[in-house]
Amino acid sequence: GWGYNYGLGAVYLFSEHLGCEVDFLLNSHSGNYEGKVPLTSTTSGEYKSNIQLSTFDIPLLFRLQSDASSYLEIGAQYSIVSKSVYNSSGTGIVPKKDYDIKSLTSTSNISGVFGFGINILFNDHLMMRTGLRFEYGLSDLKGVDAMGNDFKNPFYYTKLNPTNSAAAGLILGISYSFS
Repeated sequence: GWGYNYGLGAVYLFSEHLGCEVDFLLNSHSGNYEGKVPLTSTTSGEYKSNIQLSTFDIPLLFRLQSDASSYLEIGAQYSIVSKSVYNSSGTGIVPKKDYDIKSLTSTSNISGVFGFGINILFNDHLMMRTGLRFEYGLSDLKGVDAMGNDFKNPFYYTKLNPTNSAAAGLILGISYSFS
């Protein structure tokens, strides 16, 4: 899968080294799949599919910052799912284009977040922020499998198979300090 997000954020430092951060991010993620489907006992078809998920993410993070402008962040993120679309093509399946699966997907997600990075100072107020951020969803996103089958369909799934999000991302941005 592949994705990106962009938005705005604010950091408030309680002291020289401790603070909190809140971001408002628009996120897009695409998960891509391919596989084989048995057609008869001796032949199989092939398929390709993808699921496109769009969310509005609000991470709230505790921040520890060093004198050298490196930082460590940990906290939680609330995500609102705004769009969930399934696409497929191939032999042995019914191709679906822009099939809206939002009704089969959870409307929100809560994730644990951990990140670290550095701020590269240009002057007393302007800096470039770089870092890595990792997140893991604690909620079941539900949805469909790579073939477009609902995870709640008892014909395909006899027990609950939760779908948890997981992501690792690079952070790159421009920051302005008001202090």
